[in-house]
Amino acid sequence: MNKSYITTLGLSLFLTIATSACKKTIEESNPDVDQYEEAPLYTDSEESEEEPAEEYTTIDYTFPKTGKSITDFIPKGTPFEIQYETKGDLNGDGLNDYVIVLTDKTRLYDEYPMLILLQQTDGTYKLDKVSKVAIPIEFLENRYPYYDSESITIEQGLLKIFLFTMNGNNNISYTYTYIDNELYLINGGLFMRGAGASASVDIDFIQGKINCVVSNLMVEDAEDKRINISITPSKHTFENTHVEILIHETYKEELKGYEVL
Repeated sequence: MNKSYITTLGLSLFLTIATSACKKTIEESNPDVDQYEEAPLYTDSEESEEEPAEEYTTIDYTFPKTGKSITDFIPKGTPFEIQYETKGDLNGDGLNDYVIVLTDKTRLYDEYPMLILLQQTDGTYKLDKVSKVAIPIEFLENRYPYYDSESITIEQGLLKIFLFTMNGNNNISYTYTYIDNELYLINGGLFMRGAGASASVDIDFIQGKINCVVSNLMVEDAEDKRINISITPSKHTFENTHVEILIHETYKEELKGYEVL
């Protein structure tokens, strides 16, 4: 008999015995398991059918108008939870207001509401503003974010938001403030870095100004290029403005023709 055939036969017999022993061990250590099943092999054949994409539906919900604590503003019966919160005096009355961002880890809702909660003299809170577009979807961690980290703060009556990318390119910042009881976007910033150069863009929407600084990273001590232009002043409300889109569109439109990244 061929020697290689004997070797192959012996190896096959050994694997059969080993597999049987393995199955027996699993069944003995797991008495609730009736039968050991091997995982099916993946085949990339034309006959294999892809599972349909998961679909998400939403139901209507409303936010409470008042509450004793910030958790009181999470709509009952929804999977929302507070992901970010910050406090400080936003409207200049000397009381600590709150800004909270809600997230839904079950992905039932395709939105991330930001709530402005103004503190009252009796210590309770009143819901003053809600925006479902102030925070881009990409920035939250359960959506494979383009933005790697973020910061939301209240400083000297200003609500400041920073979105940072993992590689440091296309970082975005923007600021809101109250003007005549309305919360407006007053400033937007964009930092970009490309091959051998970086650009920092600051947009003042209320005053109608853009300041841009372009730095040459390839030449040591190279002088920065500065671009200062005027644009039409505009007011953008907290509730209805997709800030990320607005900043990028303003940059592309107003600085078109300039040597910027």
